[in-house]
Amino acid sequence: MSLTPENTLNECFEFFDRGENAVQVIPMTIKQQEDDTRLAIFIGGRHEEASIIMSELMLRLEELNDLQAQAEATVGSEPRIITS
Repeated sequence: MSLTPENTLNECFEFFDRGENAVQVIPMTIKQQEDDTRLAIFIGGRHEEASIIMSELMLRLEELNDLQAQAEATVGSEPRIITS
């Protein structure tokens, strides 16, 4: 079996065999074009380990979002600290 854009999410998770691993993280490029790139991260496995990995990913995304907001706030003005 190979994955296509028409596969369901369940089929994607079933495609990857975790073997003896408690959890597996699979980065995947769904579509890659200059003006439309689609990426995904599949996390499958035991709930506790998968939840920890998801929490860490979300924390990093929030940090990047905060850095972006900080950079936008400093354009053309005095630097300032943004807290949320």
